[in-house]
Amino acid sequence: MRFLLVPLLALALAGCGGTKQTYQAPVTDSWSKLTGAAYAAAGFGLPVGLAGADVRATFESFPGERTGYWKFTRRGKELGRLNVAVEGDGESSSVSYDYVTGEVAEGDKKTEALVRQYARPLIVEAVDSALANRPRDEAMRRHADAQTTTAMMGQLFQDVDSSLEEAVERFDEQDRQRKRSAANRTVREASTNATKPMVTLGGGSN
Repeated sequence: MRFLLVPLLALALAGCGGTKQTYQAPVTDSWSKLTGAAYAAAGFGLPVGLAGADVRATFESFPGERTGYWKFTRRGKELGRLNVAVEGDGESSSVSYDYVTGEVAEGDKKTEALVRQYARPLIVEAVDSALANRPRDEAMRRHADAQTTTAMMGQLFQDVDSSLEEAVERFDEQDRQRKRSAANRTVREASTNATKPMVTLGGGSN
């Protein structure tokens, strides 16, 4: 069955809180196509600049409810989620998206903003292309690659500086521990020698 998309571009809706797209297809077909495309959509939806900054996107679904979400994380910390729900009947269906920001640390706010601005609409585009039986918009992905790479360049340099500082601190701490261990060993050895009985060598009666 051919999927017909109501004229609604994901990129145009990138600034909205939620997105809903309608298809002339049974709800079971839409859900099946969405879950089949979800993992590839996670890859398509992660521009180069974000992937290079250790951002990851994973998908989890709840088939009984026909809902799911893509979770965006950076170094184990959640930046946000793109929730998705499929509703409808045997003739038509709708796919709703809603992005929710996580508890983002100050240092990750810029990264989370890029996820909202670029990763979110890319995932919507990837899913819609699967449901509408059309190619994905590769120009949209290339634009996101360029923009996120430029935007994250400064962040990447900051991360490198921070990593170097942490490495220096670890080295200094290890050096201090080695010196403390050596000093403690010297004290123990001195204490042990001080308690040993004196042994007189040689001698005898005249």
